Amino acid sequence: EHIAGGLITQHREFVLNIPVASMIHGFDRIDFSSSRPGDKYGLSGFTRGTAATVKAPTVNEAPIQLECRVSHILRVPPVRTVFIADVVATTVHEGICDADGRLRPESAAFFGMMAGCGEFYTVDRKVGHIGQSVGRTDIRY
Repeated sequence: EHIAGGLITQHREFVLNIPVASMIHGFDRIDFSSSRPGDKYGLSGFTRGTAATVKAPTVNEAPIQLECRVSHILRVPPVRTVFIADVVATTVHEGICDADGRLRPESAAFFGMMAGCGEFYTVDRKVGHIGQSVGRTDIRY
């Protein structure tokens, strides 16, 4: 349980900032100082932005920012909280999506942390597509 969980419970809004590999160090610094008071933006080197719809800050450098409103809060024993939220606004930097609004994963080195090992991996290499096992190439999201 981080301080952020209490703030999300209180305000019922948050912004999910989708980072890229060049931001790993800053995001890791924020994560490991999340329980300490202080200027997280100054510590990370990121720029604080203003969300369009919710009253929560954004990270300007994040190429995708999802503004969310909490609809349900689930307590999962022994000490976890799961927030179910609706995305009410999205900001996407130019070049991240194609002309139809579809994400272009090759446009940026998005990353995630692998559960169980704590290591970061990028997700910028195509390894297949939905429907490939049945020969479909027409499915688009």
